[in-house]
Amino acid sequence: MKRLLYVTATLAAFSLLMPQVGLAQTFYSQLGIYSDQVGTPEAANFVATPNTPFNAYLVLTNPINEAYDGGTGTTRPITLVDAFECKIIMPETAGFVKLSETYPEQAINLATPPDYVVGYAASVPVVGNAVVLCTWQFMVTSGDQADIFLGLVRFPSIPGEMAIVDAEDPQDNLCKVYVSTNNFAVPVFSINGTAAVATVDASWGDVKALFR
Repeated sequence: MKRLLYVTATLAAFSLLMPQVGLAQTFYSQLGIYSDQVGTPEAANFVATPNTPFNAYLVLTNPINEAYDGGTGTTRPITLVDAFECKIIMPETAGFVKLSETYPEQAINLATPPDYVVGYAASVPVVGNAVVLCTWQFMVTSGDQADIFLGLVRFPSIPGEMAIVDAEDPQDNLCKVYVSTNNFAVPVFSINGTAAVATVDASWGDVKALFR
């Protein structure tokens, strides 16, 4: 069984016990890291003050399901996310510090960082065509450039792709997502640099036009 599907099943069972996861040019289903929570392309580069904590967000923008309910020509927006899967490669320099890591809902990572195969105990809503999947607080001790990259986990649920789980798809709920810079070799977040070049954002109307 694919790990991303397994983690959502595990979290669904766990939540019942609680009190009441190809590089095509695209404007949709973009996964990146930003200093804001809506995935503004300019926010992929951040000027940090040394020794001052700041937040960075793993944001999915304009998420779509290209084959809802296993059909063809059934493209539709994703409004609830149950899980995500990607590799997040952070700087290993002494001047970069990860202070904290939090999720929008109670979550579990079945992998070991830099691999993230994360399922949520409750579905995370997409608001305004964007959803924050993870939040970090970072700090740097100098003005040196530090870059973060995305990549594929060791055993991708969709071969060659990063992925999320569409909470509303009753059949095949695994959906591929694309790196925001259109190339895994290009950082998705640059601290004290300008290396991250995120694809320009688009409205849902623009996204739908791609499938006409």
